[in-house]
Amino acid sequence: MSQLRGLRIVPPARRAGGCDLTKNEEEKRSFCQIAKEAFRDFLKPGLTGKHLPTLLPRKNQRDMLCKCSRQFIAKHLGLAAFVFLLGLAPSFAQERPAVSPANEPKRNFQRGLAAYNDSRFQDAEQIFARLVAQGREQPLYTAALLMQARSELQLDRAAEAAEALHLLLEVHPKSRYAEHAHYLLGVLAGRDENYTEAASEFAWVLDRGQTATLKNKAAEHLQVLFQDHLQPADLRRRLRREYLGPETLALVALKLAQAELAQGRRAEGQKLVNEFLQLNPNTIFRKQLEQWDAIDNTQAMRGVRIGVILPLSGVDAEDGRALHRGIRYAQMTDAAAPGTNNGASAAACEFVVRDSESSMVGALKAAQLLLDDPSIAALVGEFDGQASSAIAALAQEKNIPILIPVATEHGITGLGENVFQMNADRERKGRALAEYAYRFLNCRFFVSIAPQDGYGQQMTDGFSVAVDSLGGEIWAQKWYYDQPQDLSRHLKAIRAAAFARQMEDSLKVQGYSGIELTQNLARSQRSRELMADMLSTPVQNVSAVFLPLYAEDIRLVVYQLSSYNIQGLRLGGEYWQLLDLDARKEISRYLEGTLCASDVYVDWESERGRQFRNAYRKLMGTTPERYDVLGYDAAGVLLQCVKNGARQPEEIRRALAKVSNYIGMTGDIALDNPARVNSRVNILQFTGSSLKRVK
Repeated sequence: MSQLRGLRIVPPARRAGGCDLTKNEEEKRSFCQIAKEAFRDFLKPGLTGKHLPTLLPRKNQRDMLCKCSRQFIAKHLGLAAFVFLLGLAPSFAQERPAVSPANEPKRNFQRGLAAYNDSRFQDAEQIFARLVAQGREQPLYTAALLMQARSELQLDRAAEAAEALHLLLEVHPKSRYAEHAHYLLGVLAGRDENYTEAASEFAWVLDRGQTATLKNKAAEHLQVLFQDHLQPADLRRRLRREYLGPETLALVALKLAQAELAQGRRAEGQKLVNEFLQLNPNTIFRKQLEQWDAIDNTQAMRGVRIGVILPLSGVDAEDGRALHRGIRYAQMTDAAAPGTNNGASAAACEFVVRDSESSMVGALKAAQLLLDDPSIAALVGEFDGQASSAIAALAQEKNIPILIPVATEHGITGLGENVFQMNADRERKGRALAEYAYRFLNCRFFVSIAPQDGYGQQMTDGFSVAVDSLGGEIWAQKWYYDQPQDLSRHLKAIRAAAFARQMEDSLKVQGYSGIELTQNLARSQRSRELMADMLSTPVQNVSAVFLPLYAEDIRLVVYQLSSYNIQGLRLGGEYWQLLDLDARKEISRYLEGTLCASDVYVDWESERGRQFRNAYRKLMGTTPERYDVLGYDAAGVLLQCVKNGARQPEEIRRALAKVSNYIGMTGDIALDNPARVNSRVNILQFTGSSLKRVK
């Protein structure tokens, strides 16, 4: 007994270096706990120290569990028995008795833990999966399910991990591992940006868990979720009510009180806090609740919050992520124009991003979440034109200004004075092309071929209005449905109209007018038809052909236009710029000199273009493309408003309405017009297979 007096059992958590089983302290504690709890499963009545050799046949596994469980074993077997077993450890290492079938699951569980600890997650997952497959009655079933889920997580198989965790909670909802399962489900939901589900899972851990470390981590996650991702409407309606306990409700009360304060209702916020503390005086968040109105200083430090709605998943995810990259780059590099600083900076502006999931419903949900947050001062979004219109209507109703970075549909800003469109709309582009051709290239006579849809109609309407107002003439307007595989009827009609005008001009030169002119034109009808059918005879009196085509239609149309020998300048719409290099080379001789209207033009060969591209690559790890620079400019316009002192929604709306000459990477931006649509249009011209800006 004298030999035992100096022996001191040190808890693993207090030993220098701890129990070196995993990569970090949090994982280490959790791992040791699982090992100890699993060990408890086979320390049944009737088992004593003499059974340990059969349960722990390998020395490294015995050492591992002994390190994790000294106090536990000493408690159940007695200190003397524990020291006796440690003394026998060398003999255990030399002698490996046969393992009985009853103990085989326990041995395999330890093998799985060893594989997990060695970062052999694939091996660990397979071992735990085999244990789970043995059935729900075996004592290590829930422990194996939890470790299988953790192994799946390490292998980046989130769906399989979630399935194992849900099965654990379904089969044994009162298991000692339930809090670990709920915590991991919260982590998985947070990764998927399902913030209400994540908060619900962490709430379960905070209010029902038994492990202090896990509860503290859950509380930290909840506070971040409530502060940055969830709005009052989420807290009132969307959290799982059956998961909420007094501690989580304390955080909910804190958030709701701060929301009341942000809207100027201090008395309501104070009443909410007082009522909660009266019912729950011992909450661990009592100090935070007593200091609930510190939101004033917090928001002053945080600065202006701007909501961003983009498709970060779904069919448009690639383009949405590019827009998001551009926004982040703008904030990181302070994109607002120099000389506009009024004591604020880009750091004082926070962009709160929500995923529209490439759907109308997703965009509306994201908009509602942001607009329910009283700290949001403006919105940016969305990618799709229809989704942009829908969220713009919601923003207008809430009197929150919104800047739409991509959509070009006509009429979106008609929803209200809070709606701004960073790109010129389609009618404005059509008008800009007509004005340039008329004023700078002396074009007077036009024909057009366009798709019969909203895009073609809007472009052609703007073009026609401009031609009429300038004094030009449109001799023929032709429309097609679907793909323009065969435009023979349209092109023959254009040729006939051109030759009719040619014949009319010729008769006028000869002095005919009035009834005589009409009679002669009637007599020459057959002649004009013959000329229209003779494709070898070129049409030379058309100044320009307006072709607002989709990119995939351009090749088909220009081939047919050439084969029908219709000459004249070609004027294209916004999609001509999107022709890839191979397509440009294939039809380069038909493109030469063609003009098109564009929202985005960056001269990457200029000094400014090279510097921007190199800096963007270095910071963002990718080459900037069309949507990167659109996101960059959208953020830059708003950052300029903030730097000029705008902080509240009405101040930002007024600042946006005064943007007159923002020099963006995509081109100049001017929103200071009654339509609140960018009035600047890039006019580009094809030279060979390249594009250059001419205006």
